[in-house]
Amino acid sequence: MLRKFRINQIDLIRTYSEDDFKYINSIKGWTNLLKKNDDTKEAWSNSNVAFIVEADNRLIGCIRGLTDGFCQGDGMM
Repeated sequence: MLRKFRINQIDLIRTYSEDDFKYINSIKGWTNLLKKNDDTKEAWSNSNVAFIVEADNRLIGCIRGLTDGFCQGDGMM
């Protein structure tokens, strides 16, 4: 069952750790990712950006991304 959270109900946004993968991999509807379990776990581990969102002491969201390592503006990655 999908539960909506308001932004003030989020307890924590943190970086991904390998222990989170078992929860990410259990999300219903991601059948292709389940079939490619090892590839998916490696993708999460090698992502440039990977964050976990927690509320009520449980994972409620996750996001990962890849970058080209280039940063426009004042700094470089």
